[in-house]
Amino acid sequence: MGNNDKKLNWWINPAEEDLWAKRIDLMETLDVIGKRGGLDGVQEEILEKCRERLENAKAALEPKLPFGKKHKIFWSLVHRVDEDIILLIPDEEVLSKAIDIKTFFGLSIKEKHIREEWLGSDGRKGKLTAVIDELETREKLGELKKRLTDIVAGLKAKPTEDLQEKLTETMAELKKLNAKKNMGQVRHVLKEALRIVNDQMDHAFWILSLNSMVSLTSAIFLGLIMFLFWSLGYSSQMDESHAWHTLKDVAIPMAMLGGMGAYLSNLITKEDFLFVKGPFWRYMLHYVISKPIISAFAAIFIYVLELSKLVFSIEPVTNGMADQAPQLITLHIHSGAVGYVYAILAIASGFSSDKILRSMIDRVLKRLEQKAEKTKETQE
Repeated sequence: MGNNDKKLNWWINPAEEDLWAKRIDLMETLDVIGKRGGLDGVQEEILEKCRERLENAKAALEPKLPFGKKHKIFWSLVHRVDEDIILLIPDEEVLSKAIDIKTFFGLSIKEKHIREEWLGSDGRKGKLTAVIDELETREKLGELKKRLTDIVAGLKAKPTEDLQEKLTETMAELKKLNAKKNMGQVRHVLKEALRIVNDQMDHAFWILSLNSMVSLTSAIFLGLIMFLFWSLGYSSQMDESHAWHTLKDVAIPMAMLGGMGAYLSNLITKEDFLFVKGPFWRYMLHYVISKPIISAFAAIFIYVLELSKLVFSIEPVTNGMADQAPQLITLHIHSGAVGYVYAILAIASGFSSDKILRSMIDRVLKRLEQKAEKTKETQE
């Protein structure tokens, strides 16, 4: 690659500085590997594929259309290059790379069965720990062979009893050590371990980006509904208690308040939204369209439920007195605050629409069953 390809634009989005730095670092690593030479035909092909991926990664950050940057594709391509480099680096660098991979694996992978398979447990070695032991054995074998060469050279120059003893000890240590896997197998195991770590990171980044999109979309719709609510004059309706006694007058404002609760829930929820790779819009539309519709229905349902006096009742207080009713729950509210209470109930029911609907429908069914039993007893 030419030097011009490594030059950066005079202005870069601060959020993308690490991305460009990572790409340049990998380009320089590939250049060093290429200049070092000694690669076979397969490795030369891998090196060329890595360079192509980095070019595609650059294109992902420099789209022809605005707002078309593909950060997930960038990281996916860069991670594939990072993994293939394990197949190209010199043998003496593999051990340090393996130790880094083990550290990242321990920090990133939380699934118990995967950790046990790769890191081991209960005294049993995992795939990754076994490979690191293999590399340490190879490194020690190299040191012993070097020491053996020096001892043999010393014996040829001037045989001594001390050198003879060192020769015997070194030969005994060499017999104890045995490299069970070739370097090709070791490199592919390390590549697979790094692939698992990178896939975990890519998936976490994908989930984070989609969750951010849901939150941003929810904030936009929440602001839009709030603007419409005030623009259409529904906010002033909350001061008029008589305006909250017919479904025709309150269905739309209650539905809007329920939708506000749904979008508010999307914004402040601490759990990640569920997404599956592939049918992206199916899940996205559920959070920004289906869920608010259900919340709007929940808000209207709560209002109708209050009118029915089956489960609870809101009773305005006038002159210190409130109408008494035999409902399970009775809320005594100042007559001027009835509209605000309905608004709070609508937002709360929209916020937790699934729980509210399940709970209230169960109570309605129980209440209807009780009324049916009382009617039957009265008739008898």
